Amino acid sequence: IVVTTSGDETICLDDQLTISASASGGDAPYTYQWDNGLGAGQSHVVSPDVTTTYSVTVTDDEGCEAYGQLTITVTELEDPVVTTVCNNNGTPSDPSDDFYTYTILVNGTNTGASYSVSGDDTQSGLAYGVVNGPFGPFPISGGDLNLTITDSGDPACTQSAVASAPATCSDLCLLNTPVVLVN
Repeated sequence: IVVTTSGDETICLDDQLTISASASGGDAPYTYQWDNGLGAGQSHVVSPDVTTTYSVTVTDDEGCEAYGQLTITVTELEDPVVTTVCNNNGTPSDPSDDFYTYTILVNGTNTGASYSVSGDDTQSGLAYGVVNGPFGPFPISGGDLNLTITDSGDPACTQSAVASAPATCSDLCLLNTPVVLVN
């Protein structure tokens, strides 16, 4: 008997996929018995929380057995850490021209070589485990940036983040400095 499995795959945490096996040779019909609590059947839908190897035992009508296995690698993106910084644009008394930049840190398990950012800003080829940026400038008056992080190894594996526009960093009170007139 020769057993062929659907093969090793990489999925994002909380995703699911169908794994299967087929047999040839020996005497049909075949029975399929999977480990990891899957039980009998030629195929199963799985959604592992961690990287898992599944093994299948195939038995033909004469009681001969053969074995196959496959590994499902689970990619997990942790919540991104986004930090914004205000810049008064060299005009400490004028908040209307204040802008901000952001940095981003993304960690994960079983990730591709890099990640990209899309949405209200676009960046690519960013490294995991280090602070990337600063990116910008963005006008504070433009509000928050909604970002989507996408793993380069599994484009279906994404995470949402927000670069929150900070409060202005110029001081309007400086405009209200009293003027003393001398006669």
